[in-house]
Amino acid sequence: MTYNYLGIISNIVVQFKLMNNEKKKKQPTATIVLDKLVFSCESTVEDNFNDVVEHDPNYILAHEFNFNNTKLERAQDPSKRYKHSFQVFYKGDLIGVIDFKPVGRLHSDLIRFTVCNEVFYKDRLKYVPHVLTDLNLQLHNFTRIDIALDCYKFNPEQEIRRNLRKKTNTIKLLGKYIEDRNQVIKEITYYNHGSLNNPYKIRTILIQNKKKTFETECYDKDEEIKESGKDYILEFHKLQNPQMKNLHRAEVRLKYEEIRRFIKKQKKPLTFDDLFNQQFLYNTFTKYLDRTITIYENQGKKKVKLSLSPIPVIQSPKGILQPTLPALISLSYNSDNKNFKFISNNNSEIIYKNNYNNKYTITDTSNDIFIYKLNNSNKIMNNIQTMQI
Repeated sequence: MTYNYLGIISNIVVQFKLMNNEKKKKQPTATIVLDKLVFSCESTVEDNFNDVVEHDPNYILAHEFNFNNTKLERAQDPSKRYKHSFQVFYKGDLIGVIDFKPVGRLHSDLIRFTVCNEVFYKDRLKYVPHVLTDLNLQLHNFTRIDIALDCYKFNPEQEIRRNLRKKTNTIKLLGKYIEDRNQVIKEITYYNHGSLNNPYKIRTILIQNKKKTFETECYDKDEEIKESGKDYILEFHKLQNPQMKNLHRAEVRLKYEEIRRFIKKQKKPLTFDDLFNQQFLYNTFTKYLDRTITIYENQGKKKVKLSLSPIPVIQSPKGILQPTLPALISLSYNSDNKNFKFISNNNSEIIYKNNYNNKYTITDTSNDIFIYKLNNSNKIMNNIQTMQI
């Protein structure tokens, strides 16, 4: 029996090369992630959180509540700006914190919802709309959005700092070209810390517009993770790129005023679907990175725009989000609304009469905070049942 050893070795070499090439192709150079999300929401029923605080304070001061798959546990706002805070769990996983009834203000219908940082790295952001459904809340506006580009080899801070110092480069900062290199630039802040032998070992660049409505920060994410203990971020990136050794971050942060301006300019509302879309996140990131700082190699007509960040692998959105609330919830009872009249309720449904067409509507309210509150407050239940129609 004879063997074609040369052919076998050739096949092994070819397969090894293909495997290596395949590995190289699959390893992304960067990943786009949502890193912070704060939004305001409002109740879709008349008996909202603040009304309960005003009319039945003993009820809302309980330690915990269960609404379908969502559980609320009492917490405390570290800033002490809100009187009431609750941690929000969905099927046992911590999703975020809701705060309401601002201290020093007589009345506010809005409820602040801060998404927990771990949610973005454990594929739990998709649960937020379901939480809102369970709590009968709807999105009112976004107040803070942070989008980060995490790089595995490219160092955005080093690239920006090096090219800022290069005298032949053209610098455009916050929409204006810098013509005088001796000009003191207050919009750029440089941070550094390290050892006695190398005090500049770890560097950070922060660029803010004058109104501080948006900013860009580039820094060593590895070091920040060590200090904060957010090991789940490293675990997330190890799944994206098992060969990852370093983690450098460029992050754009949008605050309430800038988000309003952004929505007005794009002429369409900002939705959770947008924030689930990595292409949308990346487009927004690059737009604000360019608005913050753009660096060109050379000057005049020969200048060429430099890339200050790598292009990440964009994953397709995982389906379309379900609506935050069922359509029929809009028919929820309102004592000031004479068009719809409360007829009766039996555990999981409410019946309304529409005076416009004299038709009866049965609305499923098994996930309705309004019903849960009725079941937990005999006083309110009695008032509703004896109400004259």
